[in-house]
Amino acid sequence: MSCIECSGCGGQTNTALCDWVNCIETGKAEKCYARWENEHWVKGCAEDKGFMRDFADKIIRIKKGGKMSEVKERIIELLTDTKRQGIPPLLDYLITEGFFESPASTRFHGSYPGGLAYHSLRVYESLSTFCLKLEPGVAIAPGQKPLPLSPENIIIAGLLHDVFKAGAYIGNEAPYKCNKETPKGHAMLSIKIIKGFIELEPIEELIIRYHMGVWGLFEYYDKGSWEYKTQPEYYLRSQEKKKKGMTPDEKKADQEARYGKSMRNAYFHNPVCFWMHVADMQATAEEKI
Repeated sequence: MSCIECSGCGGQTNTALCDWVNCIETGKAEKCYARWENEHWVKGCAEDKGFMRDFADKIIRIKKGGKMSEVKERIIELLTDTKRQGIPPLLDYLITEGFFESPASTRFHGSYPGGLAYHSLRVYESLSTFCLKLEPGVAIAPGQKPLPLSPENIIIAGLLHDVFKAGAYIGNEAPYKCNKETPKGHAMLSIKIIKGFIELEPIEELIIRYHMGVWGLFEYYDKGSWEYKTQPEYYLRSQEKKKKGMTPDEKKADQEARYGKSMRNAYFHNPVCFWMHVADMQATAEEKI
């Protein structure tokens, strides 16, 4: 981690967590919103309110020393509130498999005990904010056919998208090692695990399946297939000629067959799938600071 000195308190901070206007000229931060102390982030000397204060507070919470018991309670509360059949045994699974104590990765982000639970909660919070402002369940483009979207869908997909990581990494501290006793996979493995306890709605499965974006192409399709080679996966206006000679019923059947079967198709018809990817990347970036 690259740190700079804060002239306000004399501590070590990061350019993303300080007043950096004079950093280039002086080599120091004028004030900081968080500083690195005893192997984790603590509150800095800046007292300003607003976005930077909120952002720094979130960074402080996700590191060692954060109140992980609050994260666990919030996740359990949210999942319980869905009243989805099968949630109680699913929660038992999360507790038994160490979901709330597991790191989110070996060394890339959230690499500390409880990192997986906090990452999952942050993804849910970000996705909820996006959905509130952008209304991804409403059609805004010609031909777009989004599936119904509810707060319950956001809870299930946001909190459980990385459930396969429970117990997947072993060790006392980063860098952790992969547990060879656990199955291999990512999004599709999470879907399989979740379906062992609850019934996933189509939109939830799409959100989880494509939350990795282009980094998940290896898992979405068979290598060498036309989808893997990123050929067009749904008709664009410039490709109308490809539909010539097809009857209306054939066109409809073709569109239905393609629906949700590719990342581009899912992102077009259900933008919430794309915003889930953005929320995942946002949470990951926060955890890397």
